[in-house]
Amino acid sequence: MTEKNKPNPVVILLMLAVATGAVYMLSGKQQFKFANGEAEQQQAGAEKNTPNAPVTYDPAKCKQDAQGMVYFALGSTVFKMPYQQALFIGGMVPKEEATLPKRPDPSELEGCPSNPIKGSSYTFAYRYEQLVKNKHNPNLRMSPDVLSIIYVPPEYSGFLGLQATWENDFERVRQKYQACDELVSGLIVCRQPSAGPKLQGGMELSAYQAKAGSYDTPTGRRFTVSCMVPQLPGERECVVDYRYSAEINVHYKFHRNNLPISEVINYDRSLRKRLEDMQVKNYIWSN
Repeated sequence: MTEKNKPNPVVILLMLAVATGAVYMLSGKQQFKFANGEAEQQQAGAEKNTPNAPVTYDPAKCKQDAQGMVYFALGSTVFKMPYQQALFIGGMVPKEEATLPKRPDPSELEGCPSNPIKGSSYTFAYRYEQLVKNKHNPNLRMSPDVLSIIYVPPEYSGFLGLQATWENDFERVRQKYQACDELVSGLIVCRQPSAGPKLQGGMELSAYQAKAGSYDTPTGRRFTVSCMVPQLPGERECVVDYRYSAEINVHYKFHRNNLPISEVINYDRSLRKRLEDMQVKNYIWSN
């Protein structure tokens, strides 16, 4: 990869305190605290004159009705979600932030409709209801999984993120082992043949790609899943990464013991619908 095409480093700087409903983001200069408790607001108020003092966010105090949501932006795309939910925010360097659209009202609380949070990436919980509600096999009830959406600056518009890596994984397995089939609905499966238990089940080394015309990414590339790297004893981690829009990449991981590969296309389709529902359509920036 040439120096020109290398992506900017992203530092994940936010943690969520689930028990209290408080979300924290460290930007290097300031700490933002989105609090839904009276005690948290009082504490933040008492610290307002200290360095890196928290700034509280209460949707009820926004000038415009936030409807209990926190608003956040990736480039020019604005999303909203209930502010009590887990949200991890990737910090953004000032040079990059300066290239983004100007918020309508920077004097508003960070997270209000007219002053959305700016970040380089966001990670939040996503659960596929078809598996959560599966009563026939409790093992298929997924633990809370996370979805990441990542900002792609204009100068990296030709950079596909890890999507090209997983496509290369698929081709490498296909050419090396010549062991592919279409037993999984909608997917071509290429795997390393093995008669031994070490490379079977959750440890099977394999890659999956949607059959031509059956299920593409939003930008028209073949939907691809790579299950190559061992993570837990007896399980390989499967990874999906693709361009969702001109300025956003989608990234998530799963284990086949939790999400059967036969469900991954339905899972991804549902996930895209979730992102679409979260978007604030036709958001008006100040410039």
